[in-house]
Amino acid sequence: MSWSPDGCFLASGGEDGTILIWNTLTRQQDGEPLLVQEGPVYSVSWSPDGRFLVSGSWNTNLTIWDVESRQPKIAPIQEYCGWVISVSWSPDGRFLAWGDSRVNILDTTTWQRLGEPLRGYTSGFHLVSWNPNDGHLLASSENHDDTIIIWDAEKREELGEPLRVHQQSGNVFRRFSWSHDGNYIASCGDDETIIIWDFETRKPLLRFPLDSSANSVEWDPSGSNRLAIGQANGWVRIFQFHPARRQSFHEMRLF
Repeated sequence: MSWSPDGCFLASGGEDGTILIWNTLTRQQDGEPLLVQEGPVYSVSWSPDGRFLVSGSWNTNLTIWDVESRQPKIAPIQEYCGWVISVSWSPDGRFLAWGDSRVNILDTTTWQRLGEPLRGYTSGFHLVSWNPNDGHLLASSENHDDTIIIWDAEKREELGEPLRVHQQSGNVFRRFSWSHDGNYIASCGDDETIIIWDFETRKPLLRFPLDSSANSVEWDPSGSNRLAIGQANGWVRIFQFHPARRQSFHEMRLF
């Protein structure tokens, strides 16, 4: 799931291999779906200029879509990819990061991978997200120990202590996302809880219960502090976070 840069639309990928674009004001589907060749769509990410979407899927394809025409901009990229679990554009649009069993970075001027993948735990990284302000890259192992590691993408070095998230026995950590100002990280898992983290202190600020587990979480990049949450029961909820009060979080709409 991914917000458009202006916060007016949400793109969501489905098990049926389609990508839907939703108008967040009318709560209606906008235009025709984008059709992936086969298999479920695991992740989508909107480019900073709003012109393109990138999708990652089960068929090991990384696909760049032209939003206006609803057609691929270039042929799907398969050379470097395993199962593409997560994708993310850098804030300036110059790079794409994606996670399969590693963290990979693609140069969008050449559509070639930039250097060797980042490597961490042997179980592999799946989830990636760029910091909106300073180009730090977040990477996480979905199936290892519920850890979010902060990377300096240029130096390819880990920065500071990792975040330990959703560590209850039997729980699976699903997704995380930076806030537009880079001050907060939201994470979700099978424990039916959204956690808001203070990035500077690496401590949780708020735990918010849901009525089912969450498969995705995404901050609105427009600066509204809205948080979209995709749940296993098929609902997408939009909540408003109030940083000044730091303990206030209320539901805005449901579709």
